[in-house]
Amino acid sequence: MLQSIRERAQGWLAWVIIILISIPFALWGINRYFGGGGEVAIASVNGTDITLRQWQRTYQQQRQRLLAVLGGDVDDELLKQQILDGLIEHLLLLQAAQSMGLAISDVQLAAYIQAQPLFQKDGHFDRQRYEQVLSAQGMTPGMFEQQLYQRLLIQQMRLGITESALLTPSEAERMARLKGQRRTVSLLVVGAKPFLEGLEIQEDAIKRYYETHEDAFTLPEQVQVQYIELSVENLMGQVPPPDEATLKRLYEESKADFVVPEARRARHILIPIEGDEAKAKALAEELLQRLKKGEDFAALAKAYSKDPGSARLGGDLGYFSRGVMDKAFEEAVFSMKKGEIRLVRTPFGFHIVQVTDIRPPEVKPFEKVKEDLIQRYRRREAERMFLDKAEELANLVYEHPDTLEPAAEALELPIKVSDFFTPKGGEGIASNPKVVEAAFSRDVLEEGYNSEPIEIAPDHLLVLRVLEHRPPALQPLVEVHETIEKRLKQEKAAEKARALGEKILERLKSGEDPEAVARDQGLSWEPPMTLGREDTRVHPDLLKTAFRLPKPKDGPTYGGLSYPSGDYAVIRLEKVEEGSPEDLTDEEREALRRDLGEAAFAAFVKGLRQAADVKVYPDRF
Repeated sequence: MLQSIRERAQGWLAWVIIILISIPFALWGINRYFGGGGEVAIASVNGTDITLRQWQRTYQQQRQRLLAVLGGDVDDELLKQQILDGLIEHLLLLQAAQSMGLAISDVQLAAYIQAQPLFQKDGHFDRQRYEQVLSAQGMTPGMFEQQLYQRLLIQQMRLGITESALLTPSEAERMARLKGQRRTVSLLVVGAKPFLEGLEIQEDAIKRYYETHEDAFTLPEQVQVQYIELSVENLMGQVPPPDEATLKRLYEESKADFVVPEARRARHILIPIEGDEAKAKALAEELLQRLKKGEDFAALAKAYSKDPGSARLGGDLGYFSRGVMDKAFEEAVFSMKKGEIRLVRTPFGFHIVQVTDIRPPEVKPFEKVKEDLIQRYRRREAERMFLDKAEELANLVYEHPDTLEPAAEALELPIKVSDFFTPKGGEGIASNPKVVEAAFSRDVLEEGYNSEPIEIAPDHLLVLRVLEHRPPALQPLVEVHETIEKRLKQEKAAEKARALGEKILERLKSGEDPEAVARDQGLSWEPPMTLGREDTRVHPDLLKTAFRLPKPKDGPTYGGLSYPSGDYAVIRLEKVEEGSPEDLTDEEREALRRDLGEAAFAAFVKGLRQAADVKVYPDRF
């Protein structure tokens, strides 16, 4: 169990870390991030503000991620609301967890971070890599650790609710019947495409649509900017490599950073307490005596251990350092000698533990960390250069407010040009809310000045100026005429398909023969198919409609729906088979229990929202 818990923790924690890095909500402390003094509040949760800057940052990051994954347009209005709802929910959950007195210890937090491969080098946590990964995402360790602390705190509360859900026999039966229900349906599809033939759209209809939908054909305000970037990463390439003596001096100064902590390898046999502690302890003591008499540890672990993660490995837990395992288990292991066997009690039950190997702490040799030392030296020197050059950059763009060339020449930095982007942002540097805000500010956009240095990250500055500005512009009718005509034809064809489909539906509901009705329209029914609730073979809207139809009694029941394509589907429900609890596998029962847990958590969140004092100011964003 210890092994499986450790694997599970690392699994979901890795997911948390990836989410934090790829979509950082930047929720760094309730009072340190929410309620930033003097900023515009777009919402408040029990008196704690959510600011416009926080919302904009999250919105831009989510939008860029969706564009990268999905491509094409994003429903901005829907995304805006989802981002705000997410920020409100996160803050509500954080407040609830803190009011319950939940906490994550510094040791736990450090152990979780150190266990992530993303921050490791040669299988061990590497501080420099950790800082580099975070810096590349515009985060400091303090910001990240605060965010991670919050996420783990909420996850702790979530697991406490979801894992306590119990599946009673009556609930199992009810849910099995619902979730396992299968419905046999036939489809008669009225296509919209045939109705496109011969369709003509009048010019006045096209013009009227254009005039009543100007927003859809108005290109948003856009800018293209010139910019120069100054960063520690770029400056590192300008630092000459250090000599051997400098590296060795740096090695001596930094030896503490290259210490590999003591690690121990252990194996165990877990006997959980399942209602009768005395019985569990008696079995554990019996196994302990058998081991002391020479029986094979691996064989007994495979036969008796209830830790599924390690039993198949003969109880082997591999190597681990302090701060990873349960405290009582860890204290025992790190106080034992190699080969010693001991009985240990933890919240998981009784463990027969044997230490199989001990790796004492050691300092990595100079040659093994030489490349790290070179990078460390270059970063240190680049950071010193950065402070001086940052000041010089600020002075130069102020002294020459209408050009970036003097600063670029003096600092030997290239002038780059962005793609056009809107006030909603764009790609590249335009995905950063600070850049967008600066580009559309009065001083930069209207007065034509350079921006002040923008802090993209603690060691990354950017200065920009507008190269070209495009005000909002309504596209001429001639440019969108074909698009409008096509759209109106599709709408008309969809209306005709729906009208015919509904007419067919009326005839079927009145009792006419399904085959005859289909023949009259030159159509045919598709072969019957049996669908489950999670079926992916059909459109989700079709599945939803099929499972909402009344159960057949004296004959089939009918329904219909329009597809997004404009086609209309007539549904004939022929048979309904209920699910049975006896058919449930252990995995399905566990899935049902998880569903109950998730439903309980959703109800908990809903209750928090209903009881909270939430104010939203839509006119501010």
